[in-house]
Amino acid sequence: MTRQLRRPPETQDLSRESPTVSVVLLSYNRPDYLRQAVASIRAQSYRSIELIVVDNPSPSSAEIAETVAAQGNVRLIRSSVNSGYAGGMNRGIESAAGRYIYLTEDDIVLDKDCIRHLVEYAKERQSGGLVSPVMYNKTEGTIRCAGGEFALGAVYRRRTHGEGERDTGQFARPFNVTYIDGATMFARADLFRRLGGFREEYFMYVEAVEFCARALKAEQTLTVIPRARVYHFEPPADANASANF
Repeated sequence: MTRQLRRPPETQDLSRESPTVSVVLLSYNRPDYLRQAVASIRAQSYRSIELIVVDNPSPSSAEIAETVAAQGNVRLIRSSVNSGYAGGMNRGIESAAGRYIYLTEDDIVLDKDCIRHLVEYAKERQSGGLVSPVMYNKTEGTIRCAGGEFALGAVYRRRTHGEGERDTGQFARPFNVTYIDGATMFARADLFRRLGGFREEYFMYVEAVEFCARALKAEQTLTVIPRARVYHFEPPADANASANF
């Protein structure tokens, strides 16, 4: 079941030249990776960024709070219960004051121009849909996900573009897909709220595909921007953390 997401009490960003992007970073039990993820966001060439870290409770929650506090200008939302990806991201979306929202996780670092490329594309095309960078495996350098495809009515079955491939220029231009990974999702804030956020009865993995299905049914486009890049730590940074996210 979807729900009506609250708007934050702050005045919404109205800047036309450099609209604020609220980066919602979901964290669970990986403080060392979180430090690197936060550092990559703070190093973005696009400067109009609001960073919100949502911590699903874990044995490392105290250390995560210290990590965030040491960064400065980072907002921490500490969940009282582990509500998984869907619940955590919904908390962040509700708190976001920017015109755009970018969703990411603590085991992903962003190329320094990632947010700038996403904003430029959204502004140039007046994109009202979902947009994503290409995700690479950080150590191997191979492509991890360049969006994907699934059939409406079969959200449990999907095909990921580029998985395990070397980048040989096969994704040179923006292209449309039917699936975007939930850890690389960019859109206008009003679209996330209009679609009702993520369904919290799905704890992990299926919720992003189901959200994409609702976006498609609402006649939204889903686009991958190859010049925007992010890097995922692999193998999974912490198998136990991944199992409990």
